[in-house]
Formats: sequence, C-alpha cells, structure tokens
Amino acid sequence: MIVGMLLPMSCVSFISINNLIENENWLSHTFTVIDKADYFMKTMVDAETGQRGYLITGI
Repeated sequence: MIVGMLLPMSCVSFISINNLIENENWLSHTFTVIDKADYFMKTMVDAETGQRGYLITGI
C-alpha cells in the first residue's frame, strides 16, 4: 500500500525537479542574452560617438 503511494509521489517529485532545473537554465540563458544585448548597445553608442567626433573634428 505504501509503495503504491510512494511511486507516484516520487515520479511527480522527479518531474517537478527536472522542470525546476530546466526553468533555471532558461532563466540563466535569458540573463546571458540580456547582458550581450547591453554590451552590443554600449559598443554601438561608443562607435557612434567616435564617428561623430571624427566627422566634427576630422581627426
């Protein structure tokens, strides 16, 4: 009787833990993408600033 109850509970716990791990991986990936997008934006702003300075001063 107890084994019959423990087996489904173990399966549900295993699936829940796997879902939790997968969600954490996606969250980590999302933050990585956001960081790379921020770095790209900063690089583009720096490039625009440098180009503007060159066009204004010619140096």
